[in-house]
Amino acid sequence: MKVLIYTHEYPPFRGGIATSSQKIANILKDKFNVVVCCPKYRNTSSSSSNNLKIKRMNLIGGDKFKKIPLLQYIQGFFHLKRSIREEKPDYILYLGEEAEIVGGLVNEVKLNQIVRIAGSGIKSILENKNPSKTYKKFLMKRLYKNSKYIIAVSNNTKNLLIKVMNLMK
Repeated sequence: MKVLIYTHEYPPFRGGIATSSQKIANILKDKFNVVVCCPKYRNTSSSSSNNLKIKRMNLIGGDKFKKIPLLQYIQGFFHLKRSIREEKPDYILYLGEEAEIVGGLVNEVKLNQIVRIAGSGIKSILENKNPSKTYKKFLMKRLYKNSKYIIAVSNNTKNLLIKVMNLMK
């Protein structure tokens, strides 16, 4: 069985999503073939070993790709579609808000999609009243509705998502 992890943060990038992405990949590789689709950073390249394949995406802006969000989503969409076509995963796991937005663009109900959500995405995007967040809200909500599983990092996050999704109906 093959699992494709799609994330916009993976080591050597530092932070919680990058760390958890790597830990999840290392746990899953013991039982599955794992492909991680993530950004290319300075001095990194794609690699493969022991049921773990890292596919690095070249995003416009290099290490500063997060400063150009709309472009990263569009580029991420094409990279993800290509990875799905080439890798033929049994499951796709989205980690991080940017990955969730790209997942909402893909919107393939027939795919076994899994989303790991954190409270930060709910607070910064779904609860935000700023009209500029409207397209992000739409894409994230669409991904949640079409995902086979949604994994919350805590009961608090789960309850927050339930509350926000009910308000968005």
